[in-house]
Amino acid sequence: MRKVINFRCFLFTAISAIIAILSSNYLGLTQAVICLGVFSLIFVAFIILYAARDKAVECTALVLCAVVTIASGAGVLTVKSNWVNQLDENREYNFTGKVSEVSFDTFSAAFLITDVLANGESVKGNVYLTVNVEDGVTASFLRRGDRIYFKSEANFNDIFEGDTDGYSYRNNIRYYAEARESAIEFIKAEPDFFDSLKNDMSDRLNENLGAYGPVAFGMITGEKGSVEDDVRNYYSVSGLGHILAVSGLHIGFVTLIVGFLLKILHAGKIVSLTVTSFVLAFYCFLASFSPSVVRASVMCLTGLAAMTFGKQKDTLNALCFAVSLILALKPLYLFDVGFQMSVAAVFGILLFSRSFSRIFSKILPSFLSSSLSASLSAQTGITPIILIYFHTFPTYSVFTNMLVIPLVTVAFIAIVFGLAVVLLIPSAGIVLSVAGIPLALVDTVAEFVSGLPLADLRIFAVSLLFTVFVLYFLCSKFFMMRKFKPLVIIACILLTVSGVIFMNVPLSAQYNLISCEEYGSVTSLIRNDGKIYLVGDVRNYYSVNEMMYSVRGKQLDAIFVNSLTAETAAAIAKINEKYKVSAVYFPESEDYSGMYYLLDKDIPFYRFSDEVPKEYAFLEPVGINEFAGYKYCGENVSVLLLGYGHDAGDVAEEDLNSCALIRSYTFDGELAERVYIVNYENQYAEDAALSEIVLKDRIAAFDTENGLIKYL
Repeated sequence: MRKVINFRCFLFTAISAIIAILSSNYLGLTQAVICLGVFSLIFVAFIILYAARDKAVECTALVLCAVVTIASGAGVLTVKSNWVNQLDENREYNFTGKVSEVSFDTFSAAFLITDVLANGESVKGNVYLTVNVEDGVTASFLRRGDRIYFKSEANFNDIFEGDTDGYSYRNNIRYYAEARESAIEFIKAEPDFFDSLKNDMSDRLNENLGAYGPVAFGMITGEKGSVEDDVRNYYSVSGLGHILAVSGLHIGFVTLIVGFLLKILHAGKIVSLTVTSFVLAFYCFLASFSPSVVRASVMCLTGLAAMTFGKQKDTLNALCFAVSLILALKPLYLFDVGFQMSVAAVFGILLFSRSFSRIFSKILPSFLSSSLSASLSAQTGITPIILIYFHTFPTYSVFTNMLVIPLVTVAFIAIVFGLAVVLLIPSAGIVLSVAGIPLALVDTVAEFVSGLPLADLRIFAVSLLFTVFVLYFLCSKFFMMRKFKPLVIIACILLTVSGVIFMNVPLSAQYNLISCEEYGSVTSLIRNDGKIYLVGDVRNYYSVNEMMYSVRGKQLDAIFVNSLTAETAAAIAKINEKYKVSAVYFPESEDYSGMYYLLDKDIPFYRFSDEVPKEYAFLEPVGINEFAGYKYCGENVSVLLLGYGHDAGDVAEEDLNSCALIRSYTFDGELAERVYIVNYENQYAEDAALSEIVLKDRIAAFDTENGLIKYL
C-alpha cells in the first residue's frame, strides 16, 4: 500500500503537544489528568509493542511524543494551579516595581512593571500599569530599569477566563492597575545590561532618525510601544505589520550578517555554528524571548547543525522540532498570536512555495516568481490567523511584501550597522541618519498602500477556521494521494469558502441592543433600520471592537457620546481606523479638547443642546440637572442608557416611568421594579432588582421588543 504521508518524528510530537495543551486547557482538572494518564498508557503500550519488534526509530519517536505530551499538558495544569490572585479586590495598595517595557499613546502611557512589591510583600507576576498622562513630564522620563512607586487598586488578570490570553502569559501579567501621573514617584534607576542597551539604542535611534526612530527600534527589538497608533495602523493595513514584530525575517537578517562576517574571516563550520548560536541567543535576550524569535532561532540552528554535520535538512521536521521544544517548555505560547503567525507563515511557505513557483515561473522571470511565491505562500499561511484575531484582510499584502522585503533587508542591515557605529562612536550620528533612508522609503510605501481603495477588507472568522491548516496540509505536496488529490483540493477549497461565508452572516436584525462589560465605562450598540449606532461613554476601543465583531458590523453610522473628552476622542479615533465613523454627536460642554482631537483626525462631529438631530428621533438625551445619558425609544419598549457614574436618581420621573429596561454600570439599589443590564453586580445594594442581567466577561444581544436575550 502506498504511503500518503512520509514519517516525520517531530510532526507527531508537535501534534501530540497541541492535543495535550488543548485538553489540559479546556477540560477540568480531573478530566485533564485522566486524559494525560490515558495518553501516557497508550504511548507506553505502543513503545512496548515496537520495542518487542526491534523497531528502534518508531520506539524513539513514541518516547519523544510521550515526553513532550506529558511535559506540555502538565505545564498547562501547573500554570493553572499557580496563576492565583494574591491581592484583594477593591483595595488600594502601595506598589513598588521596576519598569521593564514602556508604551505611549496620545493621552496615556503604559508600563510593564516587574519585581513587584505590594505593601512591602512580594507579588508573583507582573503588573501592567496604565497612566493617565497629565503634563507628560513624569511618564516621559521613566525608562527601562527605573524603580518606581505608585498607589493603586489591582485587577487580577485571569488568563484562563474566556479565550486563553497568550500575551499575558508570555509577559507574566497577573494584574492591571491604573494611576494618575502625579501619583507616580521615581525611586532609583537599576537597569540591567539589556535595559541599558535598549535605552541607549532607543535614544540613538530617536536622535538620528527622528520620527522613524520608534519604527527602527520596533524593527530591531520587537518593542513597538513608542510607535504611534497611526503608524502601526498603516503598517498593518499595508500588510507590513510583521516588520515591527521581530520574527523569522529578522533572524534571517541576523544570520545573514553573521554568516557574511564569518565567511570573510574564513571561519570553519564548527566555529560558524558556535558563533551563530551565541549571536542568536544574545538576540533572543534582546527581543525578550519573543516566541517567534525563539522559533526562528531554533529552526535556523537546526538547519545549520544539519549542514555542519553533513545531514539532510528537512525544514518541516525542523519547524515541528522548534514547535515541540517551545510548547514543552512554554505550553501556553500556543495561544500567543505572534507565535501562531510565525509558525503559520513558515508552514505556508513549506506547503505551497514550490508549487506556486512552478506556476509563476512559466510567465515570470525566476527572481520574480520565487519572490511572489514566497510572499503568496506566507500570506496563505497567516490569513486564517489574521481573520480570526483581527477580522481584516490586507488586500495588497502579497505585492507590497514583494516590493518592500528587499528594501527591508537593506534597511535592517544598514540600521544595525549604523546603530553599532553610533553606540561605539556617539559623534558618528550621520552614519545612522544615512542608514535610515531605506527605512524612510519602506515607511512611505506602507503609508501609500494603506491609503489605496479597498486596502483593508473586513472579513470575520471564528476559531473554527484553525481547521483550515489541516486542509492546507491535505492540499500540499506532503499529502501524497495522487489519484484523488484534485478532488481533495476542490473539497478543501469549497469547505473553506463555505465556512468563511457562514462566519460572515450577521446577527439577526431583531437583536437591536448589544452590550458588553467594560471597566469604568458604559457603552452599547444600537441597531435601527439597518444601521449601527454606538451610544454611551465610549472609552474603550476593545469592547467596541468585540461588540462590532459580534454583529459582523463593518461601519458605524453615528456615535453618540455622553461627554466628548480628549480620552473619548482618542478612543473614537482608534475605532475610526477600523470602522468608518460617519459622525460623532455629543452634548454641549466647556471641554474643547475632544473637539480639537477629532478635528485633527478629520472625523465629523456635532454638538447638540436639548435634543439630538431629528433624523435620530429614536434617541433622547436625559438628565435633570446635568446630562446623564440617552433614552432609546423602540417601537413598543424604551431603554434608559445611563452613563458611568449616573443612576436613576439623575433622570426625570417621566423618563423613568417610560423605560422598562435600564442599562447602567451597576444596579443603584433604588428603582428595583426595573430590568437592569449592568457591567458588574452591586454587592452593596440592599434591595434586589426585578431582574438583573450581569455582563461580566460576556456580550449580550437583546431583542427589546420581545424580551429575548442571546449571549454571544
